[in-house]
Amino acid sequence: MSIRVQNHPAGFKVFQVGVGDSEFELSTFGGQLLSWEHAGKPILFANRERAIVDGKTAYRGGSPVCFPYFGKGILLPSDSPIAPQHGSARTSIWESEVSESESRIILRNTQPTPEGFGPTMMSCELTYDFSDGVTITAKIENVGDLASPVQCVLHSYWATSDLSMTKVIGLGAKYLDNLTGYSESVDPQPNLPHQAPFDRVYPEAAPTLDLSTNDYNLRIETSGCNVAVFWNPGADHGIKDLGEPNFICVESGLVTPTKLLEPGETTSLSIRYRVS
Repeated sequence: MSIRVQNHPAGFKVFQVGVGDSEFELSTFGGQLLSWEHAGKPILFANRERAIVDGKTAYRGGSPVCFPYFGKGILLPSDSPIAPQHGSARTSIWESEVSESESRIILRNTQPTPEGFGPTMMSCELTYDFSDGVTITAKIENVGDLASPVQCVLHSYWATSDLSMTKVIGLGAKYLDNLTGYSESVDPQPNLPHQAPFDRVYPEAAPTLDLSTNDYNLRIETSGCNVAVFWNPGADHGIKDLGEPNFICVESGLVTPTKLLEPGETTSLSIRYRVS
């Protein structure tokens, strides 16, 4: 196990973590994994050619953290769009604490809830435990004075060279389709490869998901999560900081039903990623 630190000119740290056959990069800007390679193969889609790394723009790639809400907040009780997309934690610098002896990095951030909820403040403590893979635990607390809903999702981009050969087992059949305003639909063959574009929330996903690609198999084990999110924008996406969408986003976290936290109340979730 080794942890090296690079200080980015924009004022944040990037930890380079090596353990076994895996190499990780973890950024205090956005509190997110930027990359993961195992035995020389990319597991996370790092988007190195197009991602913007300036300490201001959300990093598109790796495993962004959506907090204190997901997307535009449409699935919050207010049912109205909120900016910025996926919350402001992903464009904030997180405080960091490193325990190399325990193969652990802890990141902390506090954000105001969206206008219309509170106002109050939500804190998030992310613990990254590295081994042959990585386990990410989020502890969320309402540190303000008013009750408020909260959402938290790890928006992970998994690398794949052939989407037509990539499948996920355990999503379930029912999903909310963001391409049609989160209308409820049923996928008759959820375990088969999907053709992009797709942007779905699966509220009945199993706590353990199995992702298989041409290059690796990934097991995603979750606790405290209530959805899986499934996204690929397709080749004609028009996103300026994204080239070929050689990834499949399989995201885990708290989205719907929305978690309401009273002042001083906490909630937590855990996601374990293991590759083979």
